[in-house]
Amino acid sequence: SDASGLDLSSRPGIYSNGAVVRGIGGAPLYALDLPSELLGSLGELAREEGICVLYNDIDDFWTPSLDAPMALHLHDDYGDPHPKQGVPSKAQLIHLVGREQELDRIEARVRSAFSGTCAVGRNLPTDLVATHPDATKGRAAARLCEALGLSRYLAIGDSGNDVSML
Repeated sequence: SDASGLDLSSRPGIYSNGAVVRGIGGAPLYALDLPSELLGSLGELAREEGICVLYNDIDDFWTPSLDAPMALHLHDDYGDPHPKQGVPSKAQLIHLVGREQELDRIEARVRSAFSGTCAVGRNLPTDLVATHPDATKGRAAARLCEALGLSRYLAIGDSGNDVSML
């Protein structure tokens, strides 16, 4: 459920930049988990850099500290779920959230350090994300269409991670 109160968990859709797909009635079609060691590595990097890390596990967001700068940014400003305090055992998407200048400074380092382990993208100027290398919205759209028996679909996007489904 997002800030609007709309519960999307029972609806077919593509979530977490294509890492999670739900079919009819919200039944899970797949969730591409990131390697567990990546949760620790990106969490440590966030701590070192003084930025916030948010772990997205299906419908839940987690952060080691709700007091961290920008821990509530995605919730307050974009309606994402309110994060729980802690670190989950698995995640399909990891957000590194900080001021634009902070993320500009570390983006190349994150991309090179984790190349092949995850795909790194920039959803917002304040949000650097890591997903499974196979998580694309194009692949997710194809899987969802197959499950729903659709031969075509309409897609609308507003970010670079949407290109593969257009």
